[in-house]
Amino acid sequence: MSLNTILIQNLHSFLVSILPAAVLIWFIWYLQKKKAEESSKRRGLGRKGKKDHLWLIIKEYLHLNNIHGQRIHSAYAFERPEKEELHEEIKKCEIFKAKAIAKKNKQKYIKEKYPDRFPIEDYFDALEKETAELNKQYISELKHEFKSHRRELIEKNKRGFNKRRRYVIIYRLENPNNNEVSNWYALEAEIFSNYDANSKLKDRVVINKEVDYEKELSWLLPQKLEKEKSKKK
Repeated sequence: MSLNTILIQNLHSFLVSILPAAVLIWFIWYLQKKKAEESSKRRGLGRKGKKDHLWLIIKEYLHLNNIHGQRIHSAYAFERPEKEELHEEIKKCEIFKAKAIAKKNKQKYIKEKYPDRFPIEDYFDALEKETAELNKQYISELKHEFKSHRRELIEKNKRGFNKRRRYVIIYRLENPNNNEVSNWYALEAEIFSNYDANSKLKDRVVINKEVDYEKELSWLLPQKLEKEKSKKK
């Protein structure tokens, strides 16, 4: 038997002996990788498959406002409806609350006549103008890109270049020393597409300001209850 034959046989025996272990190691690595990908999906804001931005946004806001020693107990994000959609969302919320009260009191729900405009819509109009002023730099950049050679790219977005992506994030904090949970807080964040060819980030997230939680409930209450219900399942 030649030396080459002996070497080939030894190599074959070696590969056969380590192959099951190699397959097992690869399989464990693959399962861990898939688990990590699932656990790192971003919820509510941004693209899937990336680190959860929701909690990072809240932590950044707390840091900017020198709020320390608290941990996030729970948080949800809701896409703010467009101006032309807001009235219907508030109306849906009013109907939702009326039906809930009727059910609680064991009464038949009676349809009500709602105004063409709710007074609280003035608050949201003012908020829209205020945040537009805060972000006029980014909005100006977007308008500039729209007029430039990137116009076709922006127009592919079904929302249109002038449609803002504003989110309301509600959250509660917990004191780690006594486990006391705070009331709900709310803040608004806005996403701007990043058209910088040299940047690896598709979006840039801007924290606009803290907003009135109770007033935000005028349109997001049914969605909040639905998310809380889903979380308990």
